[in-house]
Amino acid sequence: MTNNEKVAASILKLRTDQFFGSDLDLSKQEFELLKSGFQGVAVNAPESIDADKQTKLPLAVGIGKTTRRQWEVYAPKNLSMVAWTPETAEVFLADASPPRVKRPPVEIVSRMPPEPSEKPPYGLTASVRLIEDVHASLSLPWQPGRVRLAVLHYDWLSNVVEVSLTGKKEPAEGAQVDVTPEPRTDAAEAQGGWMSKAFGQAKFTLPCYESTPLSPKLADDGLALAVGTKFVASDRLPVYGKFAVKAREWHLRESGTIHLGMGGKKLPVVAVVPVTLLVVALDQPIPQRFDWGVPIYGEAPVQKGDVLRGNFAIDALAGGQMRLKAGTYQTYAICDTYIQGPQSFTV
Repeated sequence: MTNNEKVAASILKLRTDQFFGSDLDLSKQEFELLKSGFQGVAVNAPESIDADKQTKLPLAVGIGKTTRRQWEVYAPKNLSMVAWTPETAEVFLADASPPRVKRPPVEIVSRMPPEPSEKPPYGLTASVRLIEDVHASLSLPWQPGRVRLAVLHYDWLSNVVEVSLTGKKEPAEGAQVDVTPEPRTDAAEAQGGWMSKAFGQAKFTLPCYESTPLSPKLADDGLALAVGTKFVASDRLPVYGKFAVKAREWHLRESGTIHLGMGGKKLPVVAVVPVTLLVVALDQPIPQRFDWGVPIYGEAPVQKGDVLRGNFAIDALAGGQMRLKAGTYQTYAICDTYIQGPQSFTV
């Protein structure tokens, strides 16, 4: 269990009536967080919500940091919420910055307040607050299914909390996605992609959906992400990933589409899996997003529940108008139930 998960399971563990109550006092949790010396972001939410009876999805957010971190990564400009629904592969983003509240003038008293029985570690700050309705903030579909939630604080990723929405409606089903971006043809490769001359081991151009010399390692199920930092530029962002997820019905394809792989190999497409990339800039609470459809290759058809092992090597900025300003960025990837990151790069 990570430190984020421990904080979520202890300090941020609220009762149902606390999550949905009014005038919730979180000062005790805030002091406990400060006393713990925790540095990071942790979140918690109700495990289950009846969508027919409730219209809100509350999220408790706790942040512990040093005063230096507060100065370097100012929370009101660098907090974002991300939610995704594994069954439909939808991803939702919103600003999670705390509202700026005008505080009343402080009354000056003639005596000092009593010292707390336990002093928090010097130089640390902590805050705990309840976002009353991320359903509204994120414009989430309000129907039975799973919602996974996390908070990004620039280069800090919180734990992931999963909420089960129940109700009488039928759960939503995922829709098939196209392969995006389309892999290059042999003719395009002959014209020379920027990556085709970069490696003697295997000639390839981006996008590529086979394992490459820069692909990250993945031992088991899950998601791995890497950025080709040596090749990053204002108009170029090579991203490499690998995943292993269980096949859903809408992933599957009849193997009528053939891609040409490295060395001219013919690769039948048997499934397509959605992947979302998030690029986070300092002082920009809403990440830039890129939604892709990654093909899975195989000689034999796959069935629902089979493990799909995929690769992607994509220049996220190719063919678009987006340009990156000078600075340091963080990248995160989402695929099925997984979120991975951050991977940092500098332009």
